[in-house]
Amino acid sequence: MFFPPDITVSYKLQQTPQQITLAPSAPATGAMIWLHGLGASADDFVPVFQHLVSMLKTPLYGIFPQADNMPVTINGGMAMPAWYDILGATPQRVIEQTSFAASVTRIHMLIDQLIAEGIRSEHIVIAGFSQGGAVAMEAALTCPHTLGALICLSTYQARPFDVAAANANLPIFQAHGHQDNVVPVELGLQAQGILQAAGLHPQWQTYAMDHEVCLDEINDIAQFCAPVFR
Repeated sequence: MFFPPDITVSYKLQQTPQQITLAPSAPATGAMIWLHGLGASADDFVPVFQHLVSMLKTPLYGIFPQADNMPVTINGGMAMPAWYDILGATPQRVIEQTSFAASVTRIHMLIDQLIAEGIRSEHIVIAGFSQGGAVAMEAALTCPHTLGALICLSTYQARPFDVAAANANLPIFQAHGHQDNVVPVELGLQAQGILQAAGLHPQWQTYAMDHEVCLDEINDIAQFCAPVFR
């Protein structure tokens, strides 16, 4: 297992209703954008990011967007943080296209902003869990800039899309829990097959867990991401 040399870095937390940002005291060598799941909040993956940077030992921006509150049809129309409306599940998700497209565009804008601030696109990793993972998958693979990696956790492909030439060889880490009773593991395997049919080579991992994240998974993500930030 390879990790870069140790660098002592402190992080400043900046928070708005739309986003949490963890900015390193040293010049950042890259960035990770983390998208939370349905009904969750931007701070969900802050501890995961903190664990990752402690292992990777390199200064990174941590970007954690907050999804807007909206009624979610599949949950009885209850308003909650959501990247898009889900109209049904059979178990394949039936999504509302306009809200989904708006979330993908939002992530593209965040990528553009990081590049404008001097972060190389090849050192940007897009990660997402569950509903956020579906947005992360399309946002990364349709991005016109070559990215560093894509991390898809306990998620699915929401709709068909064409992979951008810039990311035709994007490294992808896909992970799912064997006992997931929210997003069945079969949907993750289906997404893996679609990605492979598009010429991609996702790394697929499963864990003895439900619809959640575990420490072994986080450690595997750190090992997977280490080459991106060398």
